[in-house]
Amino acid sequence: MVSQAVVVHLVAVVLSSVLVVTFVAAVQDVTKEMVIDRLLDFGYLATPFSCQAAILRDKSMMHFPDCQPTFPGYHITSDYDAIHQGCYKTSGRVFPAQAMVDIPFDFDWKKMFRVGHGKELVQKCGAIAIENGARYFGISDYSNCFHGNTPDLSESPEVTPEDGCNKYCEWDIGGPGAIVVYEVKAITSKPECQSQHLGYKINREFWAMNRGCYRSQADVSVFPTPSDTVMNLWSEINWLRINGKEHAGSIVQQCGALALERGFSHFWVENYALCYLGNQPDYSAGEVTVSFGCTLHCSLDVGHTGIMVVYEVQPVLKPEISVA
Repeated sequence: MVSQAVVVHLVAVVLSSVLVVTFVAAVQDVTKEMVIDRLLDFGYLATPFSCQAAILRDKSMMHFPDCQPTFPGYHITSDYDAIHQGCYKTSGRVFPAQAMVDIPFDFDWKKMFRVGHGKELVQKCGAIAIENGARYFGISDYSNCFHGNTPDLSESPEVTPEDGCNKYCEWDIGGPGAIVVYEVKAITSKPECQSQHLGYKINREFWAMNRGCYRSQADVSVFPTPSDTVMNLWSEINWLRINGKEHAGSIVQQCGALALERGFSHFWVENYALCYLGNQPDYSAGEVTVSFGCTLHCSLDVGHTGIMVVYEVQPVLKPEISVA
């Protein structure tokens, strides 16, 4: 329960932040969702750590529409990925008690709140699983890391929207009374430039899975004329939001929605917001290499000038773990 002091502090912070956000909204094309995001960011970043811990426990302060993960998974290292396998109640013991490691609360809570996911926690727990040779791992109560090869979900039902996704599954990590399970998978085709995220959600049924960053054959010094397969999404860019989230997933989502609507299996983004649709991307110019500059050309998970980041449209698959 959030104390009265915390509530008073938050009210003061939000009121002072409104002036800043109102000014930003006046000088930029900021959506209503973005204004809400900024209020949350300003309020949280100005909140003492003791109050932040209370905020993390008060799920009524945030809203999540469903129990789907924010991302299909996360890169643990350059060799292994963590694939999201669902969010479950811990009414039963999913992993053996001796396989639990308590992750210290020394990670960046402010950043997690701002970007909207617990990637840092997933990477730390995933590294522990890899070190112990485990195929699966799970995070519960924000910091308890479990690992093992045969998670037992027979007495741990999957969390539903009726249970409260906001209450149990936020940030792709398990809150109190829940555990988010991941599968460790070796990366079979290693790209030169590792993406920020494995992919982005197009809608409830489809992911846009990152397939790498490549040099482009197209002349992007002049914007192509929009057609059925080329769209200019520059008017949709919100740099304030992109910089805050540290990725251009909103552009990827919009381009992916166009690909899905028009029946294409792939799409790619060049020059930050030029959306190309197709079934056979042209990779002949070659992959962007580390020496050429991954951050310079492929950051934010969209291609910069003369560079394309390719995505494949894939259905959201059910977890592979059998649930009794």
